[in-house]
Amino acid sequence: MANSQKLQNRAARIITGASYLKRSYDLLAELGWLNMEAMRQRQKAFLMFKVLNGLSPPPLYLSEMFTHKTAFQNYGLRSSKMNLELPKCRTNYYKNSFAFSGAKLWNDLPPSVKDESSLKRFVCQPDFYTTGTSNASK
Repeated sequence: MANSQKLQNRAARIITGASYLKRSYDLLAELGWLNMEAMRQRQKAFLMFKVLNGLSPPPLYLSEMFTHKTAFQNYGLRSSKMNLELPKCRTNYYKNSFAFSGAKLWNDLPPSVKDESSLKRFVCQPDFYTTGTSNASK
């Protein structure tokens, strides 16, 4: 994955004609591009929205992979309706899986973003999930 980021940075330098003294982050911002990690987080958020709202015909196992917290807790909190139960994981390998990182990313989204009813409005939300520093990979 680091190679694809290097390739994107190099392409940004070629397009802008910038020297290697200018930071890649600034070049990507100048071009209006997201870095590769932010693009992956954004696509993961889109997939999570589709899976949780039944908007696409994903494989059945994806929708069965996630459980809402209200199934486990009866606190009646508004935020608990939208949050997902994080699976227990003992290894970093499992923390990087879609089951954990997708649920973590979804739980980290603001309630106003999770509460959207259409994919079109979800996509148009500010990029809360594309900061490139998401906790989903931690």
